[in-house]
Amino acid sequence: MSGQRIHGLGERLDRSRTVRFTFNGRSYQGFAGDTLASALLAAGELLFSRSWKYHRPRGIVTSGIEEPSALVQLERGAHTIPNAKMPEIELYDQLVGESVNGWPGALARLFSVNRWGTPLFPAGFYYKTFMWPAKAWMFYERFIRKAGGLGESPQVEDTATYVHQNIHCDVFIAGGGVAGLAAALAAGRSGARVILAELQPQLGGSAHRQTATIDGHSASAWVRAAEAELAAMPEARIIRRGVVFGYHDHNFLTVREALTDHLPLAGRSGFRERLWRVRAKQVILATGAHERPMVFGNNDLPGVMLSSAMADYATLYGVLVGREIVLLTNNDTAYADALVLRQAGARVSVVDARTGKAPPGGVVEQATNAGVTVLRGHVPVQADGGLAVTEVIVAPMVGDKAGAPRRTLPCDALGMAGGWNPAIHLYSHSGGKAQWNDAQCCFEPGSRIADQTIVGAGAADFGVATRRRFRRAGQQLRRH
Repeated sequence: MSGQRIHGLGERLDRSRTVRFTFNGRSYQGFAGDTLASALLAAGELLFSRSWKYHRPRGIVTSGIEEPSALVQLERGAHTIPNAKMPEIELYDQLVGESVNGWPGALARLFSVNRWGTPLFPAGFYYKTFMWPAKAWMFYERFIRKAGGLGESPQVEDTATYVHQNIHCDVFIAGGGVAGLAAALAAGRSGARVILAELQPQLGGSAHRQTATIDGHSASAWVRAAEAELAAMPEARIIRRGVVFGYHDHNFLTVREALTDHLPLAGRSGFRERLWRVRAKQVILATGAHERPMVFGNNDLPGVMLSSAMADYATLYGVLVGREIVLLTNNDTAYADALVLRQAGARVSVVDARTGKAPPGGVVEQATNAGVTVLRGHVPVQADGGLAVTEVIVAPMVGDKAGAPRRTLPCDALGMAGGWNPAIHLYSHSGGKAQWNDAQCCFEPGSRIADQTIVGAGAADFGVATRRRFRRAGQQLRRH
């Protein structure tokens, strides 16, 4: 992996403000607007933590809240947070982070030998093997816990203050992407009391990846205009950095708003977090979707990421994650990512599991004309490399299996675009039952719940024009 900064990209960066931070005892610098993940990727780092139990090397997989691997012990003492997700951490001056699960030191390889003995370590191995002699268990346990643990729990009392607040509204909207903003505008223009909660500091969701125009404007320009209109509405409230973590009976929701965690430690004052307890007449879920990875050997090597995350790091943070990139896909969204990465200066190949010729005039043809190499009818078999991916082995599809001959494609970054899963967690928490969508190969919301509407990608409504999402949301919103 050979991360580097891209000139001319990075819409969330303020390059005039340099931010210095420390990771694993080494000093780095990024820009205001960076995340810890984007700043380290720009510095060319590829190894961020070790896996639980087997201590396999772990890199960054995503650009958001769904990150499974790049975990960090953030800060020390009373401010420490174990297993924080790097793509979620806003970079601030003098931030201190350390990799998790690297005993006896950061990223140490001592326990990585465990992965070579995987067949010898079935479930319960530790507790069945190290029970004799009984007196030795306390000695064994110290090493077992270091092998199996992740971050460290705080040892110092947290002296920060927290606050909770009750609030009522006509319409509560979870998610500040395009669909959520459209729903908020529809409700706000009717005079309803509106609360919109967005887990990111910025609104817009995946608008930066949308190429279609909205009301004659680019998606990003439309988001800015919608945000300004909402800010001017006296009955509308926007909660940024607000994670909706509970959806209880009778449209009672709980939201955790982070107030100071994105500020330097020396500049923090007031409340650290606010717990909102919201009672809403109607709820709009605009929670979006998460991209699926693909299944093949060693798909957890550092340098193997989601295709959309690669495009996000380029567009939002001006970071090119590799110079020789291979994208693995079974749908068209990877081609839009390939165009972004190609325009950023990378050599890009797309391995598409679908057979047959792509229809003319589409995004596949656009990518091909832009210099992207396309290999259709092939699937990934295995990624190879030491501490990071260096090549991927692909094979043609023969029936429903990988056939021959196999080909090896060199790469320093490998993207996965296996389709999209609607984020239906809140819908399920509210009592909803998921149903299988065979056409989209995903679970989607099933039966409708009273006074609740799901819009956008959270309803498996992928690639649908925003105007339709706006209309669907607006038709459900009537002030009582």
